[in-house]
Amino acid sequence: MEEQRKFKLLKSKLEALNYKHSFSLDSLPLIEALVNDITYLNSSLSRLRMQKSDPESLRELSGRIEYLNREKIKLEEEIQRGSINSIPYDERETLNKGLIDLRRENQMLSQKLLNAQTVKKDFVDEKNKEYVDKLYSDYVYMKKQFEESEENTQKLVYDNRVLQDRIRALEGQVDALRKELDVSIDTIKGISNENRSTVEEYYSLKNALSGYESKCAEYEDENNSLRNNLQKVQQHVRSLDQQLCNLNKELGKNRNELEMNSSTKSRLSSQLESLQRQVDILQNESTQLHNLRDNDKMTILDLESKYKEIEDLYRASQEKIRSFQLENQAFSESVRDKAEELRDKVEELRDKSEELRAKDQIIKNQDKDLRDLKHYIIKYEECQEEISNLKGEIDENSIEIRKYREENNNLKYTLKCKDEDIRQLKNTLDQYNREVEILKRRLDDENSKVESLNSIIKQYSQIEEQLKASRNQYEDSIYRERQLKKDIEQFQMIVQKNEEKIRYGQIQQEALQNKLMIFEQENDKMQQNILEISANDNTKAMEISRYENQIQLNYSEIDELKRKVLEKEQMVKNLSDEIRDRQKAFIAEEDHANRLNEQVIQLKNFISSLEGTRADLMKKLENYSISDIEKDNTLKNYKEELQLLKKQLQISERNANDGLIEREKNIKIINELQYENTKKNDEITSQKSNIDILNRDINDLNYKLKSILTSEDNFKRCWRDSEIEKARVTEINLAMNLQLEDNKKTISRFQSQYQDISKQLSYRDNEIRSLEERYKALIYEKDSISNRLEENNKELRIKIEISANLQKDKDELIQKLRILSEEFDKLHRSYDFLNLDYKKLIGKSAAGENLIESLKQQEDVYVKTIKQLEEDLRDASRAAEISEFKRIEAEKTSENLLKDMHSAKNINRNLDLSQNEMQRKIMMIDNEKAYLDNKCRNYDIEISNLKSQLDYEKKKSAELESRYLANKESFRRSEIEDEKMRNLRNPSSEQLISELYKQIETYKAESIKLEMNYMKLFDEYNQKKQMFSRAEARIAELEMGRR
Repeated sequence: MEEQRKFKLLKSKLEALNYKHSFSLDSLPLIEALVNDITYLNSSLSRLRMQKSDPESLRELSGRIEYLNREKIKLEEEIQRGSINSIPYDERETLNKGLIDLRRENQMLSQKLLNAQTVKKDFVDEKNKEYVDKLYSDYVYMKKQFEESEENTQKLVYDNRVLQDRIRALEGQVDALRKELDVSIDTIKGISNENRSTVEEYYSLKNALSGYESKCAEYEDENNSLRNNLQKVQQHVRSLDQQLCNLNKELGKNRNELEMNSSTKSRLSSQLESLQRQVDILQNESTQLHNLRDNDKMTILDLESKYKEIEDLYRASQEKIRSFQLENQAFSESVRDKAEELRDKVEELRDKSEELRAKDQIIKNQDKDLRDLKHYIIKYEECQEEISNLKGEIDENSIEIRKYREENNNLKYTLKCKDEDIRQLKNTLDQYNREVEILKRRLDDENSKVESLNSIIKQYSQIEEQLKASRNQYEDSIYRERQLKKDIEQFQMIVQKNEEKIRYGQIQQEALQNKLMIFEQENDKMQQNILEISANDNTKAMEISRYENQIQLNYSEIDELKRKVLEKEQMVKNLSDEIRDRQKAFIAEEDHANRLNEQVIQLKNFISSLEGTRADLMKKLENYSISDIEKDNTLKNYKEELQLLKKQLQISERNANDGLIEREKNIKIINELQYENTKKNDEITSQKSNIDILNRDINDLNYKLKSILTSEDNFKRCWRDSEIEKARVTEINLAMNLQLEDNKKTISRFQSQYQDISKQLSYRDNEIRSLEERYKALIYEKDSISNRLEENNKELRIKIEISANLQKDKDELIQKLRILSEEFDKLHRSYDFLNLDYKKLIGKSAAGENLIESLKQQEDVYVKTIKQLEEDLRDASRAAEISEFKRIEAEKTSENLLKDMHSAKNINRNLDLSQNEMQRKIMMIDNEKAYLDNKCRNYDIEISNLKSQLDYEKKKSAELESRYLANKESFRRSEIEDEKMRNLRNPSSEQLISELYKQIETYKAESIKLEMNYMKLFDEYNQKKQMFSRAEARIAELEMGRR
């Protein structure tokens, strides 16, 4: 706030003193010095008015003016000696304008000298005093500017030395790059000599390379004659583009072939594994089916034996029933005969009632016999009903037996179909094995082809790099020609403008000549007036002649200055052309930066698309995991159903033995699974270690990338600073421009390499993410495998328990069979007893009731046995239905398992492909790591160079500050000397004072212009100081980043 207030006060003072130039807050001390100088001039003018008639002071002033003119000539000569680049373009324009103003003011002075002779003495004395003070102040200012010009010349000399050192360093870099190019050319030649007998296309590429190398040599020799050879170069570039397109196509084909070969390799390996698994599964199924077939055969034989026994029993029962029917018929006939006899006897008794009365006891006995016969008739009817029931049951048993026969036939047919399927699968396995051998041979051939193609691809990649470099050189040459055309057009425009300026200068010269003629006429008139004046004015006439000589000298100086102005205008034109070239280069750099930003945006879009694909893949993996879980559930259900089938079918001893065999097989499978699990755990641990190593490498690469980015920013800043310094020292270093352009190309190449590295790093980040996802998937698979192992162990335990239960069931069934055999023996014995009883009934009718009761008891036992047999038959039919249902479900599950196996094959293929890609990427990362290490070392060297430059510039800024302080002290001393000189001044004559007044005005205008230039230099000094502070901060940041 205080500075703004001071600034406003000083500005108001200057406006009161008719000072119309504009200033900023940074130039506040200069404004204070101006106000003090102007106040001092006013005081000195008042003193001069008091000292009008002192001739000694006029003589001293004239001597002082001569001394100032000498100093002016010296300053102009030193300015001419100084380098052109020390003064910026704007300052040169101001200096040119100042020179034009000085010429005009010199003409005005000459006019005023002629008019000053007729002006009154008092007015002239006052003006002379003012001009004397102004001349003295101008002298002080010119002295300051002279010292500043000396400092600027020293700075420029120092800057030129620094630039020469930089150019030498760049020459060393260029030589190193040329050596690298020579090494690469030698390696290409060696590769070409080794691979002459590979492919016919290689010879064409070699011819193209030789033509390209010859043309590159021609380009290096004929850089100056590029305009004449543009058409040839364009044709050559078209041919190279076509070759590049062909090479890219071939590379794409080779890569596709490699990918197809790797995919076929993985596919075949997965097919082999799947076929082996299918073979194992089919072998297990075949063994199970053989066992089931044996069991079914045994059950069929048992059922057939039982059926035969039942048929024998049925036949025996039918014979017995027939015998019973015959006996019953005979018995009924005897009973009917007895009834008829009784009826006859009753009729006789009715007739002989009297005899009956006498024979009551005989009739009572007969009634008793009839009652006994009725009881036997009722029992006979009951036996017939039971016989009819037995016939119905026998019919049902025969129907069930027919069903069992049909089921047995169906089972036999299914077994035959399965045997045929097994034979077909064996044939297919043999075919697959043959195909696998053929494919293995093809794989070996393709691997050899792949190796040859890899060598060719390496050669093509080297050729591509060389072609890219040549293409960049060609583009640079085209860009230079366009710039040269634009420069020529601009130069033509500038020439037209200069011609217009020259015409305008000629018109001004004609006007000046006219004015000179007028001045000469006026001088003649003044000379006549001087002759008329008294002899006292002779001294004044001598002084006037002396001033005329000075005017002529001023005219000669003006001519010299015009010549210098023309030379400087030419230099300004050259500088303007160079500035425009630099502006175009800056615009090209901005376009390059925009392109880089667009590439960054494209990379971000590509990364987002990769993330989308990553999300889709994660979803697919989740779906696969869900499907795996569902498949595991189906397998569990299938296993449970198999266990149920085993429980229902393992009735006999052979099923129990098969269960024991399956137990041993399952134990072997578990051991194999455990071995595979250990293998997979070892692979997972190895992959974990590889992933940890990759993560460490990635962290190192990211850290190096950060340091590279920081060093690249510093390099870009330093490059811009070097471009600015090159703009200042173009005419001195014209011979080194070609080397600088080569350095620019190397920088663009480094930038392209950095872009490639950034792309590769982003690609590596994506690959690392995919590897992490793969690692997670492997962990998930490991967990699932461990869960499956636990489930298998549980199932084994359950199977062991089931086998124990089966053994118990077997023992129970053996006991039941023994009981049934005993019951069957009892039935047989009871049947024998029935035969004996039936014979006794024939012989003895009295023992019939006892026989019928024993038959009833035996019939109850028989009914029970028949019911048990019916239940057994029903259970067998149900088991057969369940077995058929489960067989159908087993076929469905087998189809599902085949589908799952195909999906598992695809997953295994993808896993093998990802594993190969992982290995390839790891190799790429290792190579890139070595490349980045070398690059980081180069960047460390560049950072050390930049540090040395910054230290040098710090020293330079310290020297500038010390010089600034020394200038201040010299300015104060000169003010003290000026005060002493002012005390010694005394006015001599009015004419001298008028001339001094005019010269003081001219020097005042020059002093104002020099003050403006000084303000600009001061602003540039502050800007450089800020730049140095920023560079120091940036270097500190880089050092912290490196630590």
